[in-house]
Amino acid sequence: MPNRPRSMLSLVDYQVREWEARRRVNANVDHTPHWPSITVSREFGAQGAAVGLLVAKRFGFEYWDQELVHEMADRSGVDEALLESLDEHTRASISALIDGVLRGGICTESQYLRQLLNILHTIEQHGNSVVIGRGAQYVMDPSRTLRVRVVSPRQERIKGIAARKGLSLHDAENVISTVEKDRHTFIDHHYHEDVSNPSGYDVLINTGTMNLEQTANMVAESYRCKFGETPEE
Repeated sequence: MPNRPRSMLSLVDYQVREWEARRRVNANVDHTPHWPSITVSREFGAQGAAVGLLVAKRFGFEYWDQELVHEMADRSGVDEALLESLDEHTRASISALIDGVLRGGICTESQYLRQLLNILHTIEQHGNSVVIGRGAQYVMDPSRTLRVRVVSPRQERIKGIAARKGLSLHDAENVISTVEKDRHTFIDHHYHEDVSNPSGYDVLINTGTMNLEQTANMVAESYRCKFGETPEE
């Protein structure tokens, strides 16, 4: 396994330990209520991850950025530890779903996909989470997930990336083009979906016309509309 930042590995281990502790505490409980989760897909430079973090802090949810989800999927053996944090019924259901997906042949990188699906379904079963990227909107149950897409006009994103990363406008545009291509390729390859198709989301929000706090408010209101209440109430 290649070297990874120690802080990220610590986050992975911490989360697995937290879930295992919850499983032990709730071992004799027939049903542990939890809040539906939120997935955030975003155009690069639209600051969707920042919006997701604001909502996670506001709701008291766990925050899963795409790097952390990828790290967990990429680690050998971590899927077994994740599944151990669930009860037997849930583990069996997830395994059956994954086997069905793989038999459908949606991608050739079956080992990575299996672990990725394990992780996303584990997050879904635990609830109380905001998940950034990795195509989570196509994996997690839409009846128990608010699926958000954050967009912004390209010129606004170019100016924002240039300012935040200290790049020229030309270089910022090239970075956006490269990252967007990679993201579209990832979603098409693993899920056979078009990430820009609005039908894959419950709400689409334009950060080019409002600030991050207003955008987070819209996500919270959309959550209330879909599920009847929010953790704040």
